[in-house]
Amino acid sequence: ASELLGELRAAGLEPSARTLNILLTSFTSRGRLPEALEVFNSYCAAGGSPGAVSYNVLISAFARRGELVNCENLLRQMRAGGEAADRYTYNGLLRACVGARAPRRATMFYRIMRRAGVLADASTFTLLALALAPAGRGARVVSYAREWLGGDDGLGDDVRALDVAACATLLRSC
Repeated sequence: ASELLGELRAAGLEPSARTLNILLTSFTSRGRLPEALEVFNSYCAAGGSPGAVSYNVLISAFARRGELVNCENLLRQMRAGGEAADRYTYNGLLRACVGARAPRRATMFYRIMRRAGVLADASTFTLLALALAPAGRGARVVSYAREWLGGDDGLGDDVRALDVAACATLLRSC
């Protein structure tokens, strides 16, 4: 993986954040997370500044494995680098909370997301329901969704809709 970056540099091409994102996506989609991390770390060590997309790709890969601690470490690194977490970041963290069976952490990330003004989507509520329902907190997710759909947060004309899958998951979580 790092040889690939070396070959690009040897050819006089300096890898960009877009190059990094393509490599990370390629490796993680094939289940090759160690190689993705190697490329990411090599890129950073060479002075590259990964953007939110790069972090989100890695967070998503760790989340699919239920590795919440690694997701949280990446979030800290992301913030330290001046990158703001977005909906994809938080959805990845929620997915990790599902795998790690960490309902309190899921609630915490949802609240942080809301305070930061990041808009939730149907995936957010599906993941939140999956994280909280096993702990008997499914009704709490429904109240969060009701609040979100009510638009009481001063976000104006933002159109909000839950898809059928999210609604079914919310109903099951109760």
